[in-house]
Amino acid sequence: MIGVLDVTMANPQLEVDEIAAAVQVLESGALRSGPVALEFERAFADYVSAEHAYACSSGTAALHLAYLSILEPGDEVLVPALTFFATASAVVLAGGVPVFCDVDPRSFLIDLDDAETRVTPLTKAICPVYLFGQPMDVVELNAFAVRNGLVVIGDAAQALGSRWKDSHVGAEAALTTHSFYPTKNLFVGEGGMVTTDDAELDRLGRLLRSHGQGQKYHHSHIGLNYRMTDVEAAIGLAQLPKVDARNARRRSIAARYDIAFAEIRGLVLPSVPDAAFHTYHQYTVVVDPEAIGQRDEFAARLRSRGVGSQVNYPMPLQRQEVFIRLGIDRGPLVQADGLCRKVLSLPVHHHLSDGQVDRVIEAVVETANEMANLLEVH
Repeated sequence: MIGVLDVTMANPQLEVDEIAAAVQVLESGALRSGPVALEFERAFADYVSAEHAYACSSGTAALHLAYLSILEPGDEVLVPALTFFATASAVVLAGGVPVFCDVDPRSFLIDLDDAETRVTPLTKAICPVYLFGQPMDVVELNAFAVRNGLVVIGDAAQALGSRWKDSHVGAEAALTTHSFYPTKNLFVGEGGMVTTDDAELDRLGRLLRSHGQGQKYHHSHIGLNYRMTDVEAAIGLAQLPKVDARNARRRSIAARYDIAFAEIRGLVLPSVPDAAFHTYHQYTVVVDPEAIGQRDEFAARLRSRGVGSQVNYPMPLQRQEVFIRLGIDRGPLVQADGLCRKVLSLPVHHHLSDGQVDRVIEAVVETANEMANLLEVH
């Protein structure tokens, strides 16, 4: 019988000051998007060194608004096949066509060499996903975009605070989207943000976020209701000054894992270039079935030892039923297909105690040794 997990993948607890900030808005009665959301937008833009930021109701809404600001019907967008569904589904919702690209097996990021083979006259944009908190090489990405005449729309849902050298992720993008879902490094419940240095894209996004309404009952665009409430914004404002410290805790845990797991044969650790400041929304390893055994058995044995884990993501996007039905399936993508059977994320959130980190290390080492021994016997 497996008991309650000693170490879970996430622990989204609001702190006292964050709850107090939300209560203050609740007691004011001003619950819609208002002055607190505007303050959060300004503070967030300052944090990521962007000229503009507008808050919205979710990370998916942020992606949808960003795509709507750029795409015309039928435009293609290059997206990695190893990512969350919304990166591609929001393209479809905006009238575009996602073009699935393979990923680099070490960084898990979009493979620009593969993406280059998929550029057509209809390709309008590329959406790099800074998966698990890993930033991209800004110079390489910019060169790719310029060479192919593409707009960059960055998906930074998992990468708040991540940087390439001195630049926050998305600094190279026309628009960058962020998510504040409960498992994220900054969380408000549901919420998102779009950042940009382009005043016109900021103006357009704000219109689209609120029914295309520039002034009350005057609509210049078909828009949506994607506004963030002041309650959520108040929580975000209270959390924003804590992001760097929380990311530092995640990085320190990841550093301990790097040392503890370095000699485990068959466990491939995150590959982080020297220029990259990784914030570890997830600490994701690759389980080599030939050296250790199957990933799912590894996860089950960790669970039996009281340690949770998670598969991000068990199916590449080109294999999803809806995209196949829409005729968007582009066939096998070797790395994305293979990684979906091997990746496993381990607990790395900032609420982990040193003792819990010890428990994860002990469980992973014991499980790896146990499975390797079983493999040798057979």
